[in-house]
Amino acid sequence: MKKATILKWIFLALTVAVNVFIIVNAATNGATSAEESGRFSRFMASVVNAFYPNFVTEANFDSFAYMIRKLFGHFGLFVLNGLVSTVTAFLFLKDTKLKKNYSVFSIALVFGLMIAIISELIQIFTPDRYGSWGDIGIDFGGFVLGNVLIFAVLYFFDFINLKEAQK
Repeated sequence: MKKATILKWIFLALTVAVNVFIIVNAATNGATSAEESGRFSRFMASVVNAFYPNFVTEANFDSFAYMIRKLFGHFGLFVLNGLVSTVTAFLFLKDTKLKKNYSVFSIALVFGLMIAIISELIQIFTPDRYGSWGDIGIDFGGFVLGNVLIFAVLYFFDFINLKEAQK
């Protein structure tokens, strides 16, 4: 099997894994989700406090935990999703007209928005959870960043290859 074929299947597996993780976590009940989020927030507070003693205190921990949940649990996870999903779409569609006009990035964005909406809809039906438009925006913003980063890297390499071909 060619390296390119192996690579595209590896990225497909990564994309599926990230999206399954997102959906499973969206379907996790509120108590379990809060416990996992709290554990991660306490860890992050200890890391921050190691560099800036008493930056995170009991008085501001809830605000800090909220920020960590939105930054890592929503935005960061969807940046990762945007990265792997966009690379996957690119690898599977690179020999089509879609790659030539960069439509593959728009296709990936539609997928990212769909996953953001689905993950929030699932929370509406999950005990002690609720979906929000704000979280859809945060999720999709992360996905867009991942998508744009991949687009920029691939556009840069296309530009370099074009310059080399003109020499």
